[in-house]
Amino acid sequence: MDRFKMTRSTLATLLISLREQYEKTPLEIIEDALDSNDPLQQINLSPLLIKISKLKPETAGLSINEIANLGNLLEYAMVTSTAIQNWVKRDIKELIGAPMHGKKYSIDQAAILFIVEDLKVVLDFESIRKALTMVFNNPADRSDDIIDPVYFYKGYADIFCHLYKQDLNDQLEKRIEAKVQQFILSLNIDPIHHEKVKKLLSISVLSIFSSCFHSKAKSLMQKTILES
Repeated sequence: MDRFKMTRSTLATLLISLREQYEKTPLEIIEDALDSNDPLQQINLSPLLIKISKLKPETAGLSINEIANLGNLLEYAMVTSTAIQNWVKRDIKELIGAPMHGKKYSIDQAAILFIVEDLKVVLDFESIRKALTMVFNNPADRSDDIIDPVYFYKGYADIFCHLYKQDLNDQLEKRIEAKVQQFILSLNIDPIHHEKVKKLLSISVLSIFSSCFHSKAKSLMQKTILES
């Protein structure tokens, strides 16, 4: 099960199917994700996914541990239940509200937590609160939201998957690799060290891209706050 990862688009679709009637059941969405992850390998459902696949839209709720464990199945993410506890008790308490299903959080609340997980990479919690309260209002009443939290999550998840998977991922990494290889060949380095140097150079280039996108996201956030 350690090899299994799902995209944010898959998780967003799963959340929608847990909250309302959808064209596919939660189990079908999970099975599709398992198949696309590694079609040649049979991967058994974890207890968490089995439990989630049986939830009914009218009563679906997720505990903090379940949200964290589900988040850890995502690509490029690392979620801890301790961090989520801190968010709901302190950092985004007013944004997330109290658990809607006893001690469990609603699907909308879970979606907001996954959104926060993504935004915290580039924004501080004060900025996150300001940003999300522009579109998500009273946590106890989703009818006054400008956009539904789950569909907000699915929207940017789908855009990322489309751009990164189809455009940036292959093209960017191939172009970096080609440029790095070209640079290495121009140097007097023993071929036995080429692969090691190539990987470290690629990591360095990707790090700059990360910093660049980080900076652009923060700049756009500041502009958004000033214009609100």
